[in-house]
Amino acid sequence: MGSKLKVIVKIASVLVVVVVGPLLLAELWFRWVRPTPPAADEAVTAEDIFRGTMARVVQPRIDRGWSRPVNERPNIFSPPLDSYVNAGFDDLDRLRQIAEKTRLPAAQNWRVPNFLRNPEEDTLHNISSDALGFRSSPQKNLPKNLYRTSAKSADTFRIVALGSYPTFGHGVNDDETYPHMIEKIFNSTEWLKRWSKYACRNIRRVEVFNGGRQGATAIMGYARLTLDVEPLSPDLLIWDYGWIDSYLRSDAGSLEGLQQIRVRPLSKTVQRLRRKCRDSSWSSSELCRRFEREITAVDREQGLKGWAEANRRAAEWAKKRSLPIFFIRHQGVSIRADLYRPLHQPNQKSFLFDTSAAIDAAVMTESEIESFWSQPTWIDEAGYSRAQAKNHPSILLRTDAIQYNALGYRRITDFLNLEFQKVVESGELQPACQK
Repeated sequence: MGSKLKVIVKIASVLVVVVVGPLLLAELWFRWVRPTPPAADEAVTAEDIFRGTMARVVQPRIDRGWSRPVNERPNIFSPPLDSYVNAGFDDLDRLRQIAEKTRLPAAQNWRVPNFLRNPEEDTLHNISSDALGFRSSPQKNLPKNLYRTSAKSADTFRIVALGSYPTFGHGVNDDETYPHMIEKIFNSTEWLKRWSKYACRNIRRVEVFNGGRQGATAIMGYARLTLDVEPLSPDLLIWDYGWIDSYLRSDAGSLEGLQQIRVRPLSKTVQRLRRKCRDSSWSSSELCRRFEREITAVDREQGLKGWAEANRRAAEWAKKRSLPIFFIRHQGVSIRADLYRPLHQPNQKSFLFDTSAAIDAAVMTESEIESFWSQPTWIDEAGYSRAQAKNHPSILLRTDAIQYNALGYRRITDFLNLEFQKVVESGELQPACQK
């Protein structure tokens, strides 16, 4: 009996050395090379700041938020957000359920924090919805949240904007989103004349419906497009997706009535390893984090295919109705610029606008610089100094390491205003009445 026990102990020792030992060494190594905050006087680039902040601050915060149960999230604007992979485009039941989750609860008001920032900081902002489940853009002399209806008068030019974080306006108030600011610009005398010429009727009012949602994928826009937008009789469509489409792995958030779909099936072994990694005792392991990143990388190609299919369907939907569709791409979006370029088909009334230039070429004013630094910033939270940030526009125009702030959305609005004007006045956007 004693000899058998010795054999078992030897085998166990070998297993520890051969299997557990390398795993422990790998874990220690990954922890050793994990980035640490730089010294306040250390020279860094803007890219260094973004990568460091994502690795040390933002990504762990995202991982924690998305791992909690839906019924424990503080509000519907906190993770796990309602997000669905780009699959099942011909499943009408799936589209109906996704559209229901994508609409905002009608005629409500919220005051919520930016979940990508330190929860102890005051990042509260106002969000309100109109009676049709779009983010509200209140106007004077009309009841807040109720001024829009599906009915449209002949002198109204209606635009529906569907998109993810930037369209919705992550982390900013209702009147600081680019759909709201574009609407104000489009109601100027100069723009009313332009839209009247294009629409071949006297336009006295422009409405921009903000159908953006945080964490939204293109199928969420397609669901609203096929089920909610038709009754609105839009004159133009804005389509703004690509932030998470390439790396969202499976349906998340509120899944009642939905058969959860994954962008790519996983083997049982991989599923078991993922479940183990999500266990509280393993969740902080560098091995588990890298394992999850590798799976995400493999899923990326399939996610891109679904995103491209959603874009194709949106363009086809607009084409059948002779509507122009404006595709938007932003700096920092997860999908490469060259994959967007095929969307630019002016002869099909399909146009692509990349707002990266609005950020890259931005010249910050002294008042804007002071406005950014006058309150706790995401740079402070990440452990960088003002000197290291060097007032780089891509840093100062963001509310966190990912999304834009009110200054950034203003720059994007000004850029889109000029680009839209060029298209309308160049004749590329042929009058709607022209056969």
